[in-house]
Amino acid sequence: GALYWYPPQPDFSTAAGWPSSWSNHQPYTDKLTARLPSTDHPSTDGKFYMSQVSDVVASLLKGQGYSQTTINSNPNYKDHVYGYPAYDFLDGKRGGPVATYFQTAVKRKNFTYKQYVYVQNVVRNGAQITGVKTNDTSLGPNGVIPLTSKGRVVLSAGSFGTPRILFRSGIGPTDM
Repeated sequence: GALYWYPPQPDFSTAAGWPSSWSNHQPYTDKLTARLPSTDHPSTDGKFYMSQVSDVVASLLKGQGYSQTTINSNPNYKDHVYGYPAYDFLDGKRGGPVATYFQTAVKRKNFTYKQYVYVQNVVRNGAQITGVKTNDTSLGPNGVIPLTSKGRVVLSAGSFGTPRILFRSGIGPTDM
C-alpha cells in the first residue's frame, strides 16, 4: 500500500535488537523524508475527500481525550493521538522509491535495471556489503553482482521483501 509512517526513535533502540550504532538514525531519516516526503492529503488540490468515517472516529477519540496531530510531523508522539493516514503520494500520484530514487538512478551511466531478477541476499564482509546475490548466474559468478569500493545498494523490495532480504543477509534481530 501507499501508507507511509516515519519511524519513532524507539524503533531503532538496542532493546529492539538493533546495534547501538543505529540509535542515531535521524540524519538518515531526514535524508529519506526530504527525498520521499509524506502527505496526509494525497489529492492534487490539497483537499480531503470521503472523510466521513475519519470525522466520526475523530469525534469519538476527541471525546476520550485524544489529540489530533499530523502523524508524521510527530513520529515520537503516538500515545493518545489520532490523525489522517500518511501516504507517499507526490502530485496526486503514488510516490515511493520508483517515483524518486529510480528516476534519478536510471539516468546514470553506471546503472543497469534488470527485470525478473530475484535478490536472495546481500553479500557481506563484516559490516561491508560487497555484492548482491541473485538467481541470475549471467550477472556474475554464482549470481553475485559484485560492488566496487564506492558501490551502493538501495533495497526497495517493499514492506515484506526488504526485511526478507535484510534477514537473509544476517542484518536485523539475531533471532531471525
